[in-house]
Amino acid sequence: MAANRKAERDFLVVANNYARDAIADVNGDRFGHWIRLAASRYLKDRKRAAVKGGPFKFSPNHAREVCKFIEQLPHVEGKWESPTIVLHPAHVFFLVNLFGFRNPDDTRRFTSALFAVARKNAKSTLAAGILLYCLCYEPEPGPQVITAATTGDQARIIYNIAKRMVEQTPDLRDAFNLEVFASAIVAWDAGGNFKPINAHASTQDGLNPS
Repeated sequence: MAANRKAERDFLVVANNYARDAIADVNGDRFGHWIRLAASRYLKDRKRAAVKGGPFKFSPNHAREVCKFIEQLPHVEGKWESPTIVLHPAHVFFLVNLFGFRNPDDTRRFTSALFAVARKNAKSTLAAGILLYCLCYEPEPGPQVITAATTGDQARIIYNIAKRMVEQTPDLRDAFNLEVFASAIVAWDAGGNFKPINAHASTQDGLNPS
């Protein structure tokens, strides 16, 4: 993720500027085809969300909250100029889309999302931050947050990043009454947990992922 922190960034401005820059890149020199389509949809949906009585709405508070939460998490891999994460504009755009748009009942409009970039672009770090946010901030009682992969070792990549983030952030543990175990992060107040599972485990009964 980006190395230089900008104090008190307005994440909505970052997302809007990213979308406008993508649309303006008509030759595709900087932004791929699917990103430009996503940017176009985002700006159109922001206008649709502003119409009273529409099929969905946009929550600036939810959009900003998730970005602010993740930027308070520490780096746990590599050396960085800042002790905590600084989101790249592409990450901000993704998060604002995913958490900003809400159904009329205030649940997330989007329940599936794809973030496809090359290696070494902080996918695992971003995923760990999102999953911790879902464990700590989303209002669902007894949340079951899961990182899944073909093998247990693959599933633990994201889990281990999240585990180290929690271990290194006492304020986070205290605020949400989190306890870290070898294979689970438990949120005692919410009655939920965050676990890694492999392909075999995902076929078992009893899972009700958030």
